[in-house]
This record gives sequence, structure tokens and C-alpha cells, in this order.
Amino acid sequence: MKTSARLGGTLALLIAAGCGGEGPDEVAERFWIAAQEKDMAAVEAVSTQSETTSLDFDNEDSEIRSFLLQDAEVDEDEATVDTRVVGTSNGRLLELSFQTVLVREDGAWLVEVERTGSQMMAAVFGSSLQELGEAMTDGMQKAMQEMAEGMAEGMQQMAEEMGEAFERAETADTSESNGGS
Repeated sequence: MKTSARLGGTLALLIAAGCGGEGPDEVAERFWIAAQEKDMAAVEAVSTQSETTSLDFDNEDSEIRSFLLQDAEVDEDEATVDTRVVGTSNGRLLELSFQTVLVREDGAWLVEVERTGSQMMAAVFGSSLQELGEAMTDGMQKAMQEMAEGMAEGMQQMAEEMGEAFERAETADTSESNGGS
């Protein structure tokens, strides 16, 4: 009984001191768990906007497989949480690193949907550019390899034809020398 009374007293002190509310770390975690579960009502409950359609977490073609959050960096009424999300979109595997942005409104931390969405889109765009660069590099390497192989075949064929031409010329020289005597 004494233990529960102490715990209750400690909890009351924490709430009275203003430490009972969720910090940005907990809010960010709730947000990403809700997004992973496609629970848009829970996403909206910890967001600055009641309409979070711009994030499109409940899209059937998208899935958040896992996420990793670092400790929040707090600057007065704004916080950022380094975020890594692994998921799929339209059958394509995505591994994104960006910041979840939170703001304190009326004493409560909320995910700032517009800025977090912008961070996500920048990460998607960066990932797409990286994939494009890798595809171009792979394509160029393949083209160079094919060109080198084609050149080697051409050089081989040219050497064989030159050898045959020299043999014919030598044979013709020998015939002329023998016929001219």
C-alpha cells in the first residue's frame, strides 16, 4: 500500500509540475505507430492538421514496414526527430531518412504535418534521384562493356582479314615470281 501511495504521489507531482504530458519523442512514436497501422484518426489526434490526406498513409499501395526514431532535438516550441522509415510504395521498396517536425500548441506536442510531409517528399525525391543515377551508371557500364567487346571482335576480325590478305598477296607474289622466270 505504501508503494502505491508513493507512486500515486509521485505521479501527481509530475503532473502538477507539467511533466505528465507527452514529450516530442512519445508523440512522434505515437504518430508513426498510427501511420504504420493506417489508423488515420490516431494520426490526426497527434497532428497539427485534422486533414492529413497529404500524407496518404492509408493508401492500399503503401506500407510502413518499420521505423526508427532518434532522440528529439527541442528548441523552445519546436522539435525535430531524426526518422528512418522502411516501407513500400506501389510495390517499390523505400528506405527514407528525414526529420519528423513537431510543434508545441497550447502546451501539447503535435506533429507538424506539412513540414514533415515536405521532409518525406524530399527524401523520396532524393531516393529516386539516387536510383536514377545508379541506373544510369549501370547502363553506361554495360554499354562500355558491350562497346569494348564489339571493338575486340572487330579488331580480331580485321586481324584475320589482314592475315588472309597478306597470304593472298604473298601467294600472288610467289606466283608472279615463279611465272616470270
